[in-house]
Amino acid sequence: MVMDNLQLQRLIVRNRESLRTVEFSPRDLELPTDLKLMVTLAGVRRCGKTSLLRHTAKGLITRGIPVEQVVYMNFEDERLSPDMTASDLMRALMALNPHLLMKDYYLFLDEVQAVEGWEKMLYTLHESEGARLFVTGSNADLLSKEIATALRGRSMTFELFPMSFKEYLDFKRAEANLLREESRAETANMFDDYMRYGGFPDVCSLENNQMKVRVLQEYFNSMLYRDLIERYNISSPVTLKYFCKRIVENIGKPTSVNKIFNELKSQGRKLTKDTLYEWLDHVENVFLFQRCPKPVQSLVKQSTGYDKFYGIDSGLMAALSANIGSHSGRLLENVIFMQLRMRGHHVAYHFGKKECDFLIFEEGEVKAAVQVSLQVTEPDTLKREVDGLLDACQTYGLKRGTVVTLHDEHRFEKDGVEIDVVPAFEYVLKESYL
Repeated sequence: MVMDNLQLQRLIVRNRESLRTVEFSPRDLELPTDLKLMVTLAGVRRCGKTSLLRHTAKGLITRGIPVEQVVYMNFEDERLSPDMTASDLMRALMALNPHLLMKDYYLFLDEVQAVEGWEKMLYTLHESEGARLFVTGSNADLLSKEIATALRGRSMTFELFPMSFKEYLDFKRAEANLLREESRAETANMFDDYMRYGGFPDVCSLENNQMKVRVLQEYFNSMLYRDLIERYNISSPVTLKYFCKRIVENIGKPTSVNKIFNELKSQGRKLTKDTLYEWLDHVENVFLFQRCPKPVQSLVKQSTGYDKFYGIDSGLMAALSANIGSHSGRLLENVIFMQLRMRGHHVAYHFGKKECDFLIFEEGEVKAAVQVSLQVTEPDTLKREVDGLLDACQTYGLKRGTVVTLHDEHRFEKDGVEIDVVPAFEYVLKESYL
């Protein structure tokens, strides 16, 4: 159904009025409003992109930009036509504000992937008409590769994730004073809840844990059908769901496409290995999983598919798998990986003589090595984790290494390397991981 001009005008005015009542829990990411480049915001569904976009729009009005120059549109609004064009929007704005030119507008366009021909719309509004654009979508491919191609370097992309633990504490209005024992105990308990149910804002606002799990499962179904099956025209949804669940079960372990292919083949499902490799790219593009590679791989080694994958949110992973949900060690590893990614670090894993969970890079060089273990109170466990950490530190010339645990804490030196054993809740709140 095509939306007429008057209906579109009314929706623009209604959306504008709604900006006045925006409530927002602080996030670490702030979108710049003074760039000449188009600002694009990418991230998984329900992570808070809309809230951040609306908060940014409200901030412009608060700072004195006339309210009629600030326009917010969500293209997943069922009242909007999927074949809406830039001309439709411009005609409506011209009728509302005939004294304004398009270059006077700040346009906040939410979930733009829902519009057919969105590339042409953005190009027209930004390049031809000079409007300042702030765009979101739930697809990394759309908001990086495709926009970069369509606008030839005229956009800057920012990534938003579900809340970090620091943001989670702010959301809960909790103060982490790690110098006070009582506060440390409270923070540790809140970290355990964060690890099990994740950082999606709407989930964190719920009190009932069973309801949290149900909502997270609905998030997964929405990503599966709307972002994967519909967008990529996948004709075997049952097999895709199985594929996703297998990656969940393999969190923190090298993922072999060949092994999954053989499993599917033994079940009589007809898919090629190339299709599975494409699906790996797809689940990463919609932010369901994040890739953790080996460092400095050749193209041949990359094609073997032995990267690790972590879920975008530990709560989501626990809601999809009873095995992961009951395995706190793997949830903890997932949390630490995502906290590193939220800080913008490039992260890989070390597999030499021994294995180390994470290498943290800065400007192409390994600057830190991290092991993650639920506890290291058992001598055999401590030895295994420290041996892997030492192998990584010695390989990359590091003088310090970190073992992140749920509660253990101490420091010692071995083979010339200083080893810090740190509780997870304290580690993730550090100002720097390097």
